[in-house]
Amino acid sequence: MNPYTIPSLSWFNRTHEPHEVVVSTRVRLSRNVAGYPFPGMLGTRVQQELVERIVSAWSHYLPGTRWVDLKSLPATAKKQLIESQVLTRQDLMAFPGGSLLLSPDTDPLGLVCFSDHLRLVRYDPGYNVQQGMDSVRQLAEKLDEKLPFAFSLELGYLNANVQDVGTGYRVSLLLHTPATFAERAVVMLKKLLSEHDAVFLPFQSGRDLYSQGMFLLMMDGVQGLPPEKVRKRLEDTCTMVIHYEREKRETLLSSRTRREEVRERIDTAWKILTSSRKVSSKAASEALLLLRTAAVWGVGPRMDLGCFPYLYFASQPGHMRSRMEVEGVSLSREGEEEARAAWLREMLSDHG
Repeated sequence: MNPYTIPSLSWFNRTHEPHEVVVSTRVRLSRNVAGYPFPGMLGTRVQQELVERIVSAWSHYLPGTRWVDLKSLPATAKKQLIESQVLTRQDLMAFPGGSLLLSPDTDPLGLVCFSDHLRLVRYDPGYNVQQGMDSVRQLAEKLDEKLPFAFSLELGYLNANVQDVGTGYRVSLLLHTPATFAERAVVMLKKLLSEHDAVFLPFQSGRDLYSQGMFLLMMDGVQGLPPEKVRKRLEDTCTMVIHYEREKRETLLSSRTRREEVRERIDTAWKILTSSRKVSSKAASEALLLLRTAAVWGVGPRMDLGCFPYLYFASQPGHMRSRMEVEGVSLSREGEEEARAAWLREMLSDHG
């Protein structure tokens, strides 16, 4: 499975409007088919029947969709799914019988028989909540014609997780707030956001994908709220984060010593990415985040902000190995670091 030929998986390579703090948007809509128990209680025969119904309905509206059984995927492909935020390690361990529906265009992808029968998920670089919510809602409405979803007049759509009962929406933003992190103000921001029913968590997707200053922002307590209110609350909360980050940035840059330290770190990051012969995934992630900081703050070497999601996610281990395997090259750890360095030098050759 080559994600670069599947738009719903290579979401980080889409053209988008860069955002000051939002790296990417994920919108998820959970649904369960009426008349079937939740996935944890499905027998093998019944699950196979249900999967066939879901695949048939999905393919009717999105011809060209690929159905992929997780059990058939090699380790490299599973690693890519984790790196791209499509799945977590916990998903792979807890739901080995799950499968994916990979749309042929930028339509949502489907997660089949994980904690719910079906999850429609849309990923986008930058801030794209409205389009994401519209996309999953429109597809869910079509699917409901062939797959009557479990619904209660009192509670709304029924899902395995009580937090998803109601509309079934779950929206999260991947944020980059380097000044808040550098000023050691994350705890204060987290406390402030919790007062507005927002969850602010460090971003970690697999052992190799963790970077300082990256956080996930999600709204809590939105069960039963109309989608427009969910979107508005998230938008207001994101605006709060932007103002907070700007205040911390102003404080940091007001110090000449701190400002010079930042410039020095950014210059070092640029040299690592444009001159090194070997670069680890951790070093690449940290250096790319520093270049993103430079682009937003207007200091040091400039990188096109719109390129960041692609450079960041495509330079992770699973993606690097997959890209080389397509070319018929099997990489050792050292070979992977050499390939990453060469690829980053090429990608950044027109910048700076």
